[in-house]
Amino acid sequence: MPSRRVALALFAMLLCVAPAAAAPPPQSVSGFDDGFGSEGYGPDYPSTNVSNVSVDVEVASNGTARWTERATLTNPETVDAFRGNESLRRAAVEYTFDYRFDDHVTALRSELADDTLLVTYHTDEGIERGPGGGVIFAPFASYGNDYYPGVADVTFHPPEGYAVVDAPEAFARSGDTLRWNSTTGPGDASGSADARPTSSGVSPGIVTFAPADAALPGVLAWVATLVVFGVPTVGVAAGHALLLGLPLGLVLSGAAALGWDAWERWALLAPVAVVFVAAAVVFFPATGPGLLHPFAWVFVLPGAGVVSLFGLALHALARW
Repeated sequence: MPSRRVALALFAMLLCVAPAAAAPPPQSVSGFDDGFGSEGYGPDYPSTNVSNVSVDVEVASNGTARWTERATLTNPETVDAFRGNESLRRAAVEYTFDYRFDDHVTALRSELADDTLLVTYHTDEGIERGPGGGVIFAPFASYGNDYYPGVADVTFHPPEGYAVVDAPEAFARSGDTLRWNSTTGPGDASGSADARPTSSGVSPGIVTFAPADAALPGVLAWVATLVVFGVPTVGVAAGHALLLGLPLGLVLSGAAALGWDAWERWALLAPVAVVFVAAAVVFFPATGPGLLHPFAWVFVLPGAGVVSLFGLALHALARW
C-alpha cells in the first residue's frame, strides 16, 4: 500500500516537469525564399530577388543527403558582383546556407552559370538507417515547427535501389520521387502532434524508404522510425503520464484508501500506465511536446496541481 511519502514524492516529480520551449516561426525549405543579399553581406553587393527556385534532395542510404538549390538572380548588378568577385559570392552563400535545418551543413559549394546561382551542400541530421535497411528522412523534425515550400519546387529522390514507403500528404508521388511546391500544397501541419492548430506547412515532414525488393517495406520503415524517435516518444509519454495520469491516480487511490485498501496501489498506478501507453501510441513518432504546448501549461499545470492536492487530501483523510 503506497504511503504518504510515496505520494508526496510522485507529486514532487509532477512539479519538476519543465515547460516546453516556445516553437520557432515557420520556415521556407529553400534558402533563396526571401531573395538574396537582404542581410549579412547586403551592403557589399546589390541585393536581388530570385525566380525559378528549385531544390533537389538526393537521400543516401548511409545517412546523408545531398541538397542542390538553384535560383535565377533577377538583379543584373548582383550577377556582375558575384561574377567579378568569387570570394564575395562564397561568403554570401556561406552566410545564407551554412546553417540549415537546425544544423551546420558540409561540402558547401556554389557556382554561377549566366544569371543562375547553384548551391550544393550535404546534411546528415535526421537521416538514419534502421536494422533491416529501412531509411528515415526527417531533417525538419529537429526544428520543432513547420516548413513550407514557399517559391521553390522541391524534389526528393530516394536512395538508390529504394522506394518511398510513407510521406506527408503534401508531397506528390511521381514514380520513385516526391514533388512538393505551391501546387501540391504547403501541407496541413494541424494534423501533426506538435503543431499549432491553425498552422500551415509540414511538421515534422517525415519520409520513410525501404529497399524496392523488400517483402515487408512498412515494417522496415517502422523499425527505422522507432530507432530515431523511440526514446523521444517515451519521454513525451512519461510527461503526459506525470501531468495527466498521476493526478487522477492520486485521486482514485485516495478514494480507495477510504474503504478499499487492497485496490489502493492499483488505483494509483493504473491511470499512470494507461496514459503512458495511450500517449506513446498516439504521439509516435514524437517530435514535439504532444498536447503539452507552452500555452497549455497555463491550464495543465495548475489543474494537475489542484487535482493532485485533492488526491493527497483524500490520502490524509484516510489516515486520519
